[in-house]
Amino acid sequence: MSLSISPDESQILAAVRAWLLALLPAGTEVVRGQDNRVPQPKGPGFAVLTPGRLEALSTPVTRFVDGFPQGPGSRCDQLSCRLALMLDLYGPGSGDLAQTVAGLFALGTELAPWPDPAIQPLYAEPPLQGPFLDGERQMEERWRLPLLLQITQTLTSSQDFAATLTPALIEVDSLSP
Repeated sequence: MSLSISPDESQILAAVRAWLLALLPAGTEVVRGQDNRVPQPKGPGFAVLTPGRLEALSTPVTRFVDGFPQGPGSRCDQLSCRLALMLDLYGPGSGDLAQTVAGLFALGTELAPWPDPAIQPLYAEPPLQGPFLDGERQMEERWRLPLLLQITQTLTSSQDFAATLTPALIEVDSLSP
């Protein structure tokens, strides 16, 4: 059975990263959180994007695609989900950046359009200031911003269809005494 989902987690994070890179000051790195053996980015400021909770918003919508005679058939289930992401902003001015991102997130696609229509902002929770000790045990500025997105994913699986059927008579008495 062939099974695929689109957009997948890496495509979703890439779209959010592209949106953030267009807003943040030039040279600000946006990296994925929870990676092993990855050093902290160099530079005055950076952002870390960490995926969190993924929950269904509605019942899936199913459609069937019969590919006969050109190819195989498929079943497509459209899933509407809410994805919670944590955006951590580090460095000088990160509080102002957190408030800017939260404000633009609240405006939706009016001022800062999203690269993929299947990924849309729902809302951002208020930014939170949190301490951060770097490798030299120095206090750095960090602001955390919970972001919530609506994701419309399509789960595609292979599906068999019957193009032609040949009925056959079976004598029941001989099979079931």
